[in-house]
Amino acid sequence: MSFVPIPDNHGRVNLVHAIIEDITERKRMEEELQKTQKLESLGRACRGIAHRLQHLLTGIFGYIDLARSVSKDVRAIEYLEATLSTMTRARALTLQLLTFAKGGAPVQKLTPLIPFIEEAVNFALSGSNISCRFDLAENLRPCNIDKNQIGQVIDKHRNHAQQAMPNGGTLEITAGMSLSEKKAIPRWLKAIM
Repeated sequence: MSFVPIPDNHGRVNLVHAIIEDITERKRMEEELQKTQKLESLGRACRGIAHRLQHLLTGIFGYIDLARSVSKDVRAIEYLEATLSTMTRARALTLQLLTFAKGGAPVQKLTPLIPFIEEAVNFALSGSNISCRFDLAENLRPCNIDKNQIGQVIDKHRNHAQQAMPNGGTLEITAGMSLSEKKAIPRWLKAIM
């Protein structure tokens, strides 16, 4: 509400013009903007924390795997392998945190599958006793994917492969184009012992 005094010819105020404006919608929009800014700030903080956590987990993974490889104590090796399994779940959680930080919904982007698949698999296998063999077709088309979700899928396959091959083995990653109903569909991921 605002008031505008209207003076007469002698400068005396005999009349006041009152202006009333409904600002409900503007206030609601300001509150929504503040919420959005807070969520964006929280998202940036989550991304930073998740990236730092991933780097820490990678280092911890490496040291635990190194300790497991030099240990002669069977019980200690079992504990270290259980720790690596738990670390894998922690890594998956950081990927979920990254997805949340980007808005909670999948963030899809047209992505060339090579070298993305190789990089994601090599990252997932770091610290494990599983090697990898790639068979990637050169004609792979870029796909509209959320890199974090595909990373989670790869990490889960690595986890399953590690459970299936506790003494080590080879994970074979194949990717090619299959024609199905006139659509090119990528096919990939299988484990071999």
